[in-house]
Amino acid sequence: MRLGACVVDRAARPRYGARVTPLEIAFEDERAVMGTVRNVAFVGWREAPLVAHVREWHRLGRNIAKAHPGAGACIDIVLRGTPKFGEDVRKEAIRMASDRHVFELGFAHAILVPGFTGTAVRAFIGTVLLVARPAAPTKVFGDVTSAVHWLAPSLAPHGWKEADLRAACDDVVARLARVV
Repeated sequence: MRLGACVVDRAARPRYGARVTPLEIAFEDERAVMGTVRNVAFVGWREAPLVAHVREWHRLGRNIAKAHPGAGACIDIVLRGTPKFGEDVRKEAIRMASDRHVFELGFAHAILVPGFTGTAVRAFIGTVLLVARPAAPTKVFGDVTSAVHWLAPSLAPHGWKEADLRAACDDVVARLARVV
C-alpha cells in the first residue's frame, strides 16, 4: 500500500492508529524495558530496578522534556519481580520523582504483580511519592487499562487516543514477557 511518498507493508504495520509511531526502545536489559512514542515514556519492569535503571529512566524523562517541553508523560508497568529496593535506589527514585521538568502531564504506575509482592511495590512507590511530592499528577493502579484511562485526557491535546496508549503498553508487556 502506498502512503504519501513511502511504501507501507500491511503485514509489518504496527497495531497503532494512523498518527502514532511504533515504540522506540531506548533501553532494555534483563530487568527493564524503556521506550518512547513521541512525548510519552513507556517503562516496564521484570525485576526491581538498580540505581543505574532509575538514572536511565530519569534521563529518558529529561530527553522527552527537551523534545516536548511541558508535555511529557510516563506509564510505568511492573509485570513481575522481587521488591528489593536499597536506600540508594530510594534516593534516586525520589530525585527523579521530585524533578519538576519530567513527565509534567502525568505519571501512571500500573502494578500488575499480585499479592504481597504487589503490595510491597505499591508501598515503595507510595513512599517515594510521599517524600518527593511530585508536581505532576501521579497515580498508582492495579491494571494497565485504568492507568491508560486516567492519563489519556491529559494527552488528548497532544494527539493521543486511549487505544494508542494501550497498544504501546501492550508492546511493553509483550517485551517484558520475553526472556532476554
